[in-house]
Amino acid sequence: MQIASEFIPRDLYAHIDLIRQRPAMYLGRLSLTALYHYIEGYLSACYNHGVEEELTPDFGEFHRFVAAYYLHGETTAGWCKVLLAEHYGCEESALHSFFELFDQFRQGAKPANTKQILFALLERMLQVNTVDINAHNPFEQRQIKQALIYLQKLPAQIVRAKYLFVYEGILEELEAYAATNDAFRNILDDVKAKCES
Repeated sequence: MQIASEFIPRDLYAHIDLIRQRPAMYLGRLSLTALYHYIEGYLSACYNHGVEEELTPDFGEFHRFVAAYYLHGETTAGWCKVLLAEHYGCEESALHSFFELFDQFRQGAKPANTKQILFALLERMLQVNTVDINAHNPFEQRQIKQALIYLQKLPAQIVRAKYLFVYEGILEELEAYAATNDAFRNILDDVKAKCES
């Protein structure tokens, strides 16, 4: 029996795309660690047989992408450990995030995330001063002052947050508040645009 050539993965990225369709079948369970070992085995086999793949972007850069996405700086933990830490060790949730981040990585996206947006927003709101507020009309002045009062809890929330889903919850709350405050909506949209560019 001959297998059609279009079903045979030709490189690491094709393997990952195939696994994504039915991860439990290929990995034995829905587990990021299992995927990590699969990939390491694949890379070891390529090395042992002298196979050099020309992947764009280079998979060796995926660790830096994941670390930057979660603002881990120059961590040596590796993409698998970073993802697991961000998902409280939940293998299935981390696996799901792997595929999402892997898609962004392949599309050449710059890693901008919720955590980065919140830190940038906090920095921006700390820069708002009386001169800035007075430059706006009375309605906008009132909205900016209300936003500053509302955001007084943001530093404490950021300090307590350790995982990405906590930051996402904070940003969702701020998005809901922005729907009621046009001046803050403009500031938040501007911060997000700068973080995502």
